[in-house]
This record gives sequence, C-alpha cells and structure tokens, in this order.
Amino acid sequence: LETLRELIIYSHQYTTVPFEKLFRARDWEEFKRSLMDTDYYRILEIYKDIKVDQDLVMVEKTLDRYYYDLVKNRLLKLDKKANRDLIDAQRRNFDLLNLIWIYRGKKFYKLSREELIAYSLRGGLKLNEKHLLALVEAKNFLEMKELIADTDYAFLFNHTKTIDLYMERRQERYLYFMYLQLFSKGNDSLGRVVAYVRLLDFEIEDITSIIESKRYQMGSD
Repeated sequence: LETLRELIIYSHQYTTVPFEKLFRARDWEEFKRSLMDTDYYRILEIYKDIKVDQDLVMVEKTLDRYYYDLVKNRLLKLDKKANRDLIDAQRRNFDLLNLIWIYRGKKFYKLSREELIAYSLRGGLKLNEKHLLALVEAKNFLEMKELIADTDYAFLFNHTKTIDLYMERRQERYLYFMYLQLFSKGNDSLGRVVAYVRLLDFEIEDITSIIESKRYQMGSD
C-alpha cells in the first residue's frame, strides 16, 4: 500500500483518518484496527474478511451508503424554499445511483433481494421505497424498463444494445446538464456553489477521458 502514498490526496489538517497507518497495514484486520477511532471502523467491522471481488463491492457500497446518508442529513437541514433546486438535484442523483445499482446488482453480481434493498439509497426524488422494491423484484430487464418508462430516467434503459457500455455515460450527461442549469440560474444560492464544483469535476473527467482515448488510439469521433 505504501506505493499508493503519492496517489492519495487528503487534508492533513482536517481528516480524522490515519492514512499513514493505513499505508502500513499488512492485512484486513490491521487495516480495520487503524480506523478504530473513526466512524469507518463501525462501518467496516462487520466484514470479517475480504476474499473475493464481491466482498469488496459490498464494502464499497457500504461506504457509499454512509456518504450519501450524510449528504441526505445535510440536505434536511437546509432551507427548503431557498435550496429547492439543489435538493431536487441531489435527490435525482440518488435515483440514478439506485437504478444503476439494482440493474448491475441483479445482472452481474446475482445479489439477493435483501442485499439489493439494503444497499439502495433512501431519499430519492422520483423513486420511493415502493418503487425500489418493485425494481428489485422485477423478473427481468424488460420489467425494470417498463417500471421507469414514465419517469425522467427512461433514457437510461432505452438503448438495450449498448446499455452496459454507456449506462454511466448517460447518467453523467444527465447530471451534467442538470448542474449546468442549476449554475446558470445566476443567484447566489448554495446550489450554484455545488453546481460549480460538480461542473469542475466533469471538466476533469472529460480531460481524463480524452487522455485515455489517445492512449487507446481511438478516433476523434
């Protein structure tokens, strides 16, 4: 792990995570013990071992769930009227993440109904718990597609031949235009600040994609 030291960016002043100890950890148990004084130990302690890729997927989803629960709790503290657009944007992001999670969890990881529900995010805008349960219990892809056909997210499943290849790209494009609209409203709300940061993220991702496409000698199209 020490070879990762130069690739990890974190705040030496504000973080509570002992990254230097993590770099030196020799196994999963030592890694977890290093996090004893943080919230992350409570989250990761239930995982006794990491043996296969699917174990790692569950760990990542647990950390995602923790992060998005924090985001949701912060949103609840905002003035709803002044920050309505920002709150809606974040909740739409929850919806998209849930759709992709359930689709991939069913298709690639063959996860159980209970696992799919447990790791879904709560607090979406259009997809409440009843909708999520219906998606989880859908017998096949066509049923899932029908369940969201009348929502803003139908575009995610409309391209069956390239769905796996471009699903994340379609999600990102949806979010990009959503945050662009939020930024363009021109007021001094928190939403404009968040949108600005997210648009910077998209620029960085675009630059990275172009560099990678050059490395793979892809055509300009």
